[in-house]
Amino acid sequence: MTAPIEIGGGIAIGGGISIGAIASFTVNPGDITFNTLLFGGYSAYSSAGFTSDGTQVYNGISYTITPALRSAISAAQVAAGFAPPRLGAYAWNVTWATGSPGIARVGLDGDGVNTLVFSLIDQTDTRWQTGDTNGPTQTGAFTFPATFTPYTPLTQMQNANNWC
Repeated sequence: MTAPIEIGGGIAIGGGISIGAIASFTVNPGDITFNTLLFGGYSAYSSAGFTSDGTQVYNGISYTITPALRSAISAAQVAAGFAPPRLGAYAWNVTWATGSPGIARVGLDGDGVNTLVFSLIDQTDTRWQTGDTNGPTQTGAFTFPATFTPYTPLTQMQNANNWC
């Protein structure tokens, strides 16, 4: 008798097909406080949202987050297979309350403990797919809540604290 093949939860096959729960976290306005800009390229920023005016992916916007959100992000990173969690900044799919969905470079504790730093990726420039952070950011106005799910294949984009 041959042992059955088991497929665990959280496996994404592609083309929108998944088996089990997919790791994700949601950022709500009550979970964050604007912290700082790590360089420039953003305006009208608050816990409600921000405007991305265009810069490079290596420039981020930083928010102070609640301990509960930090735990949720850390759990999502572990579930997604990021190893070791919290050290790398990775590409994540993101869906906003308002604003176009996209892909973001996301780093937990990227500007100190209990911070979430991210930058939106302009996908017309494909350098980010190899981890390069020199490409342009996606422009537009974006409001929270926002739900983040891991981009596949997992794409590390430097370290979590490596922002300008």
